[in-house]
Amino acid sequence: MENSKALIISNQDELIMDVQHLLAIEEIESDVETEFTSSFNKGYTYSVFIFDESAAYAIDKEALPQPAIIYVLLTEKSYEKARFFLRKGMTNVFVYPDERELFQQEIFSAIEELRAKQRKSKDLFGKGNVHAFYSAKGGTGKTLLASMFAQYLQVQHDKKVALIDLNAQFGGVEALFSIEPARSYYDLRPVLAELSINHIENIAVTESKTGLTLILGPANPQRAEEINEELISAVIRTCQTHFDEVVLDVPSGVNSVSFTGLNEASRIHYVLTPDSLSLRSYREALKLFQRFQLGSKGEMSLILNRTHSKSELTDNDISKLLDTKIKAQIRADFFSVQPAINMGVPFISKRNEKLSSNVMKDVKRYAEKVLKER
Repeated sequence: MENSKALIISNQDELIMDVQHLLAIEEIESDVETEFTSSFNKGYTYSVFIFDESAAYAIDKEALPQPAIIYVLLTEKSYEKARFFLRKGMTNVFVYPDERELFQQEIFSAIEELRAKQRKSKDLFGKGNVHAFYSAKGGTGKTLLASMFAQYLQVQHDKKVALIDLNAQFGGVEALFSIEPARSYYDLRPVLAELSINHIENIAVTESKTGLTLILGPANPQRAEEINEELISAVIRTCQTHFDEVVLDVPSGVNSVSFTGLNEASRIHYVLTPDSLSLRSYREALKLFQRFQLGSKGEMSLILNRTHSKSELTDNDISKLLDTKIKAQIRADFFSVQPAINMGVPFISKRNEKLSSNVMKDVKRYAEKVLKER
């Protein structure tokens, strides 16, 4: 299956071997776990989940991965058990091995349908580049860098750029531009099934001096709870078909929104600051990335932000400690950046403009490097 795997949740060796044999016929890779604990996964790494009876009993409906194909294999025919699992949202229930042939037909049919959707998705999406600016540690300056990066591509290279603020609880991007948005992607929930670029434009804000399109979150913790991965994915993919570049400001917290943003990214720009806390957070984040195959669609770049001669660690120190090359260094330049933030003006407003901020100069060098590497 394209970019997918099956996850078998069982401790029954005979059942596991037989199901893996069926999947192998269709060249489906599979992993095995004794219990389902990856509710955060939400079905993006695995598109097929196969639970044995005991494992299915242990999972709550809210933890079920969506969207995904989910099967429950019972050991005996029981109307009460089947009804119980149907109520939990598990619609594909089979008695195994009695209904092995029926299960085989059903799973093969579902996989073919999923493959067709994936092929169609590839035809519809993927035209624009999706950049996710992320850091597992808060306060690293990723929102500012994402904004500068988007402004530079829009103004200097005449790209059509959308900047999407995924910090749904408290926002952040709107503060950089001194705007009070009336609408956000939260308002797209009623039209999710037929989401189009017209709907996106209705809730977006166009920054007057740069032409940059801003798509903002509700900046409301209560409303943020109602935003799911399906909405975020739809917004990103719709923008991807109509913009040259889509820049995501991804929240540091691990949740379905941040996971979706990272998963949809063509390139992840991970922002570090030169201190031990930031390095520790990066190491933990890297484990999560590897576990859930985040960044597998493209490259992940390390950006060292707020470098200074008095920093706790140098770029060489960090490269050695992480065994990873730093892609860009952004100098600390508080006194040139802060006035622009206070006034809500863009850091670049016209092509070939002389840049006064060292931060913007460094972002320019990094953006040019990213464009050249394509």
